[in-house]
Amino acid sequence: MAERGFAFEIAIIGGSDMLLQGFIKRPTKDVDVVAVVIDGDLRSPKPLPAELVTAARDVGRAYGLGDGWLNAGPSDLFDFGLPDGFFGRCETHTYRGLTVHAAGRYDLIALKLFASTDVLRMDIDDLRAMSPTPDELLEVAVWVLAHKLRRFRFDVVFLLEQLGVDDAEHRVP
Repeated sequence: MAERGFAFEIAIIGGSDMLLQGFIKRPTKDVDVVAVVIDGDLRSPKPLPAELVTAARDVGRAYGLGDGWLNAGPSDLFDFGLPDGFFGRCETHTYRGLTVHAAGRYDLIALKLFASTDVLRMDIDDLRAMSPTPDELLEVAVWVLAHKLRRFRFDVVFLLEQLGVDDAEHRVP
């Protein structure tokens, strides 16, 4: 990107973040971008900037990573709200034209606990790898429960609208 005259800042979570910070040793297949940083503020990663996508695609092809190795898959976490103070706890790494803000340990614990509640995901091993204390788990559980409730409400409102309930967003408590 630097050679192309571009510079981007992204915030990442997930296995690649854990690998970068030394919490795990296993390889991951992708980098989960939870936000882009514009003028010092976190913004939704959807859509990822076209120049970033193009550069990532070129890197993916050069290293056999595939086109989706850098993705905004966890953008719903940004939409529903990251833990308070998320950006301030990030660990920052700069690679020429790319600055990566990796979620801090506290936030990874919260996000992995959240992901572990999904029966289709296997994030509990990553959570255990960080050896969270009971106090840390109880503290992040507050965010996890609030996040799950917001997400569940969104899903219910969506279903009600699909079933013909007018203005469900404002009618559901």
